[in-house]
Amino acid sequence: MEEFRMGDVVRLRKPHPCGSFEWEVVRLGA
Repeated sequence: MEEFRMGDVVRLRKPHPCGSFEWEVVRLGA
């Protein structure tokens, strides 16, 4: 599992529940 940092924008392999492929990480380990 990749390690994310606050504010990092990651591209999900699968669509996010909100319908967006890109989202800002607001919680660590999200």
